[in-house]
Amino acid sequence: MIVFKKGLLFTMVMSFILLAACGTGGEKTNNTANTAAGNEAETAVNTEPAAPEEPEVKEPVTIEFWYGLGGKLGEHMKTLIDEFNASQQEVIVKGIVQADYAETEQKLQAAIAAGKVPAAVLASNVDWARKGYFAPMDDMIAQYPDYNKEDFVQTFLTQGQVDGKQYFIPMYGTTQVMYYRKDMFEKAGIKPEEVKTWEDLAAAAAKMTQKADGKTTVYGWEPMWGYENMLDAVLSKGGRILSEDGKTVMIDSPEWVDTWSLFGKWIHEDGIMSIHSGGQGWEYWYKTIDDVMKSQAAGYTGS
Repeated sequence: MIVFKKGLLFTMVMSFILLAACGTGGEKTNNTANTAAGNEAETAVNTEPAAPEEPEVKEPVTIEFWYGLGGKLGEHMKTLIDEFNASQQEVIVKGIVQADYAETEQKLQAAIAAGKVPAAVLASNVDWARKGYFAPMDDMIAQYPDYNKEDFVQTFLTQGQVDGKQYFIPMYGTTQVMYYRKDMFEKAGIKPEEVKTWEDLAAAAAKMTQKADGKTTVYGWEPMWGYENMLDAVLSKGGRILSEDGKTVMIDSPEWVDTWSLFGKWIHEDGIMSIHSGGQGWEYWYKTIDDVMKSQAAGYTGS
């Protein structure tokens, strides 16, 4: 989660409080002058006990929180927001749902340009933190004695640090996992623990793929759409983005070319894998999962 710089917001809130206090003071002065207008009035006031002043009622501050989650993750986020709002009376969080992470960032960019940003957002753009678009969270973290950084996966927590300051607190972390149907693996005589390379996975996918009239009806595997997933495949093969000295771009190395070429072959030529892409929000994600749930694919790789 990212918290934006809110200097203007705090200034507006403080100004509102100060204006309200000035208005209350003026009313008290007028009431005193009225009661002191004559001796009879003054006597009447003094013979009665003073009415207790009503405690000042502070209205809760409402803030917007943008997040691009769908399905169960979106439902869980709404539950967390509702629980927080019910736990105290100082802040009301208004959850604003976006289609996905990409749309969140696009709308956020427009909001920054317009100077009308939400208080918090589910995103992770480190470059924007370096440019000063986001506020560090260290001062807020220091106000919570129950905060324990050991509660987080340290790799994710460290990724949220820029120049020694904490700009991001991890809500979700992405790592690639193989999800597969046990029944389809058992039927094909495949032991999951023996699938250790992408080539092993392709061989298993070929055994589980079913075709009819030259068309694939059941795919052996479905990689999740997104360049990040292909990047992870390259990194798992020992590939690098930059050389160790940081001076050479390595995307034309054999690890990159061979890995991406193999996935292209498995998807477009062999027809043992398929991939859903595009659509609205997380549409591609749920189509991939649906294929596995409906036995139209033996498994998928995704976070």
